[in-house]
Amino acid sequence: MKILQKVNSKILVLLTTMLLAVITLFTGAHVASISKANAAETMTYIDTQVESMGYLQSGKVIMAFRLTVSDYDDHGEVAGEFSDVSSPKYKYLTSLSYWKEFEKMNSKGVAFSQCFAYWNGGLGDSQIGSVGKNAVGHLTTLPRVEYGFLVYFPAGTTFPCLEYFKNNCEGTPVAYRTTEDVAFCYDGKAFVKIDYKVATARMSALEEIKNVDTSKYLQAEQEEVAALVVETEGQLSTCMSLLDVQNVMESFSEALSKIKTVEYYAQLDSKKAQAKQEISTFFNGMTQSAYGEAEWALISSMKKESGSLIDEAMDMDSVDRVVTGIQYKVEEILTEAEKPEFAQFVAAAVKNIQDAFVVTLYREAEATQGAALVEEGKKALEQATTYGEAEALELSYLTKIDALKTAAEWEAEEQENQNTQPKPQPKPEQPQPEPSDKGELSAGCGSSIGGNLVVISLAFMLVVILKNKKRMDI
Repeated sequence: MKILQKVNSKILVLLTTMLLAVITLFTGAHVASISKANAAETMTYIDTQVESMGYLQSGKVIMAFRLTVSDYDDHGEVAGEFSDVSSPKYKYLTSLSYWKEFEKMNSKGVAFSQCFAYWNGGLGDSQIGSVGKNAVGHLTTLPRVEYGFLVYFPAGTTFPCLEYFKNNCEGTPVAYRTTEDVAFCYDGKAFVKIDYKVATARMSALEEIKNVDTSKYLQAEQEEVAALVVETEGQLSTCMSLLDVQNVMESFSEALSKIKTVEYYAQLDSKKAQAKQEISTFFNGMTQSAYGEAEWALISSMKKESGSLIDEAMDMDSVDRVVTGIQYKVEEILTEAEKPEFAQFVAAAVKNIQDAFVVTLYREAEATQGAALVEEGKKALEQATTYGEAEALELSYLTKIDALKTAAEWEAEEQENQNTQPKPQPKPEQPQPEPSDKGELSAGCGSSIGGNLVVISLAFMLVVILKNKKRMDI
């Protein structure tokens, strides 16, 4: 029995040792696989920043990004078409956020081509925009660069390491990683840096307007929404401040709220049905015997038209206005019992108009106009059929009479005009020139002396003639 126990103990120890060995082997293999997996997932990062952007229009757009720190030291084409998407190079490239997330990092949802990659700022000897050396460029799905095109890179965006890529992506992956948020916007000539907060606000706004659920609208309204989105995209492309973005989005929200949804139309139909029921109840509560023949015919006509008027309403408020309007007009129609009192009301209104015009206060022209207005108002009031109509007519003719200018007003106006006219000023007397001490003659003196000279000349001629005559006599 003791021998058997010893054998069993040895067997037990042996089994335990073997089991421990198996556990140790399995555990070691498992730890090794985890380490390998972790090693495969580990990446070495080198800090950098996106310094500038450029592009080349070659069929579709090639975009380039210059980093402050990189090993992009020449302009040769390093990577061409990827024929094998399972290759280490392809997997490495597509694991980098600048490639993987680029669709979400620009305002047009532009993606890099999955087939081509160009490095170091050029195709052959061509520079990409003004980026120059130390840049990485890629063919994109963008047909052309338009004003306002926005690209932003959040801190932590990763770019490829050229040396690691050239080495067929073997060993521990290496990538450049940005340390700051940066954004660029195309201003029609080049990509310029803009405030990152503005860029992200614009991106959020673009995402909001593009994600409007058009299934909530009918076809016609879907076209309205699409047009509004296009218009707002254009407005956002010009925003250079957070306030600009806020104003654009407030205008968008307001305009969108006015576009009717399918749900709104359903609610509108329900409201119209309720309105028709309300109007029907209103008309059914009226008694034909209370009205004259003409008045009841008018009520019947309005009842018949009420349904179509409600159907034509384009919104909730219009439905309410139609119902209120119909009820008001019907309640204005006089019953037979109300007509005597209404006649007294009309007579009082006519008297008010007549009393308002006192013919002796006016000149002839205004007196004629006033008399005509009184007669015209009297006839119009006698044709009125409702209190509202009579009140409006009375007010209208009283206003017209009040506008007539009285004789006193004319006189005051004429006196004011006379007082404001400039009075004629007397002409100043011309001063008479005095003779000059130096023998200079004034115009007046010259004229007098001129006359004297003529007299002297005639006298001299007379003397000469007499002398000659005397000689002849001798």
